[in-house]
Amino acid sequence: KEIDYTAIKKSNGVLFDVKGILTETIDGRL
Repeated sequence: KEIDYTAIKKSNGVLFDVKGILTETIDGRL
């Protein structure tokens, strides 16, 4: 699935899409 990263915000060190679904954790490498 292709994610629209323009709609992604950083929250509590974790990336969520606009629906609040976990997409990827921040591990310093991303």
